[in-house]
Amino acid sequence: MKMNEKIALLRRRSGWSQEQLAEWMNVSRQTVSKWESGRATPATEHIVHLSRLFGVTTDHLLLDEQTPPSEPAEEAPVRRITESDTYRFAVRCQIESRRYALACASLPVAPAIFFLACGASALVSEDVSGALCAMGFFFAVIALLLGLNELLCSWLGSNERRLNDGQPCVLNPEALSWAADAWRASQLRLQKRTSAALAVALLAAMAFVLCLGVSMAGGSDFWIGAALGLPCLLLSVAVYLRARAARMDRCYRYLIQKAREATAG
Repeated sequence: MKMNEKIALLRRRSGWSQEQLAEWMNVSRQTVSKWESGRATPATEHIVHLSRLFGVTTDHLLLDEQTPPSEPAEEAPVRRITESDTYRFAVRCQIESRRYALACASLPVAPAIFFLACGASALVSEDVSGALCAMGFFFAVIALLLGLNELLCSWLGSNERRLNDGQPCVLNPEALSWAADAWRASQLRLQKRTSAALAVALLAAMAFVLCLGVSMAGGSDFWIGAALGLPCLLLSVAVYLRARAARMDRCYRYLIQKAREATAG
């Protein structure tokens, strides 16, 4: 069995579509289609990623004489979580962390859209300025509602991923070791992104002072809109960086907590 046939078979066994696999692999659906049809070969890092997602060795994917392992006939009442399971869980959490971070960033983006649109209206004719402000208000409300909806679902727990769908499970030693290493790495990323977020927030404060000073020195309404909108736009970048790193840190903390509960039990 060729590697492209194994990828297609393992994907179907996992119940995933080509779009889902492409999203988890951070590639396009067309790339996955080329892998499965044999028109393209995955790169080395993609092969390692695929082996972890499917829970097989790289030899199973690379060697033609190897076939994918058959599925177990039945599972134990308490499922044992392997390193592959924790890796797939982390990949899915990483995808959802982007959605969560974008939702958080949409809160300062919404007023930024409105303020910048109103500021830009000072540069056009009176006939167009009103429509431009109305469009800015409309898109600001849309961005705000979409962000609030995602955050509300997150706070209610309806879109937060649970290990083994919340069913009883026990982490294998190698899974616990992988989760602990990943958590330590996420702590470093959290510190770096927090520092970057603070730097962007400081830049936003400086932009506000600069634009406000220009507007008070006799500038037009454009500079007033820039003084209010540009800092909000920069703050959204800071919020995105901090929220995404914090979400992934929460994911790994959850894995460690599940392992401790299993050990205590």
